[in-house]
Amino acid sequence: MTHVLRKLAGHRGSYALLSTAPSVARAVVFIHGFWGDAFTTWRQFQALIDSSPEHVDETLDCDCYFYEFKTNKYSLGGHADHCTKFIKNVFPLAEASLFRQKETPTLWRLLLSPLRLGIDGLARDPKADLERQFPLRYTGLTLVGHSMGGVIARAVLTKALHTQLIGPSSNPYADSRLRLFAPAHAGFRQGAAIATATAANPLSALVYAFCLYQNRAYNDLQVGSPVLGQVETDTMALAGRFDSVGARVLWGLDENVVFDSSFTCDFELERVPGQDHTSICKPRSGYLLPLDHVFK
Repeated sequence: MTHVLRKLAGHRGSYALLSTAPSVARAVVFIHGFWGDAFTTWRQFQALIDSSPEHVDETLDCDCYFYEFKTNKYSLGGHADHCTKFIKNVFPLAEASLFRQKETPTLWRLLLSPLRLGIDGLARDPKADLERQFPLRYTGLTLVGHSMGGVIARAVLTKALHTQLIGPSSNPYADSRLRLFAPAHAGFRQGAAIATATAANPLSALVYAFCLYQNRAYNDLQVGSPVLGQVETDTMALAGRFDSVGARVLWGLDENVVFDSSFTCDFELERVPGQDHTSICKPRSGYLLPLDHVFK
């Protein structure tokens, strides 16, 4: 085991997998999508960062933070601000007070973990000690976003660069990496989410549709939204100065939830056969490309 679980004080549902290496250079922050969560969106990442032999050299040099948020709580801008506060607690310094050391998981959490993770990631020994000094110091940051989380990641990064426009050499975010899975920055396909719900249960789809259209973040993610337009404008305004605003983007060839287009500053785009909006970000046996995407 090369990573140990730590809950994060003040960030309910979020957690970290901290490397047992004596020093770690990079913080990797995972941001889930609309109605996703910090566990199931990234299913199998939690186990494979330790168990994939071809990636262990890269993952050992990373601490992984899985950020949890409720998508019905804020507008898209509000979510970006909330995520920014979370990241400031992690990067470039993570104080000891952020981590709940030696905390035993509750019975309810232990019962839920196999269902939510598929791999019992939360059963990692919470009392395992780290041979590292606090605060944890990072020289690199990777933002990983799925769907709506990809838009949040872009907004967080552009805001950080805008507010510290001193120059690339003096900005801790200047050399960040942006790794996106099916980002929603071009908007949701009209009715795609509702159509999916209708196929499963026509009656519940009515309630589902009502909840969607009452959701500020969902409305911000519609095609032509001024919020999405501002994210693209802010990104492109910084593209000539900071390479970090360009993303590596992974799409499923069967994508049917968001429009699969990228920004002109994005430097790598790949469409994967056999993957769709939800499966694209879940590594598993025979499909380790998500690990390459994030850590290579």
